[in-house]
Amino acid sequence: FDGYLTSGYAVLSLGYRGYAWGTGSPTIGTLFSDANECFKQFEDKLNQFGLNDIPWIIQGRSLGATCASYLASEYPSKFIGIIFESGLVDIKSIPMVYDLAKSFMPQVAAAWDSVPDPLRILEKISKISAPLLIIHGRLDELIPFNQAEKCLSTATTKTKRLHEVKEAGHNDVRFLMGNGYYQLISSFVDHICLLKLSPEDVDKMGISQLKSALKARGIDSSQCVEKSELVSLLKSSI
Repeated sequence: FDGYLTSGYAVLSLGYRGYAWGTGSPTIGTLFSDANECFKQFEDKLNQFGLNDIPWIIQGRSLGATCASYLASEYPSKFIGIIFESGLVDIKSIPMVYDLAKSFMPQVAAAWDSVPDPLRILEKISKISAPLLIIHGRLDELIPFNQAEKCLSTATTKTKRLHEVKEAGHNDVRFLMGNGYYQLISSFVDHICLLKLSPEDVDKMGISQLKSALKARGIDSSQCVEKSELVSLLKSSI
């Protein structure tokens, strides 16, 4: 997590049941309930230490994208941004999942098109309003790149971006991106912060910051001559 920490972010990393020091066994049926319990415990701890107002960004990698999308859709006011890395968003369209169903549950495979998605991730993604960054390897052998494209097209948030890592598979995105990975994250966070300004924040900004914030909102500031005009224009968009 050094890349996150040196960028100035605090990190809480969660694992599944049965992984690392966790007890029990991981199951699809407990993914969302476990994520919800972790969220509540973390929120309680922050409140306990008077940190309830700090901004949260949630990131889900691979299967973790299911938990991230669930929490982001359940608690939309809590997260200022969402990041999916090599994320699973449609479990039924994963070739390996169909092959397993065909081998062990042939009656399910025979009616595959009519079987409902047990996780309904795309439905949850369509409800997310926070800015979304999708990072995915073009050569992902477990969760095909078209999952990222489907995620991008389904998301209704105004601020969304898909970053393709051309030579990456499922597990080497960060390795191949190197420092560029954390630079991408920082750029995304900076962009979010420009979207989440208060009038008091605007009063403290310089001219270049004001122009960047307006650009982040898609507002043309070329006609502004004085700093006061930039301030007024930005405040009117908040």
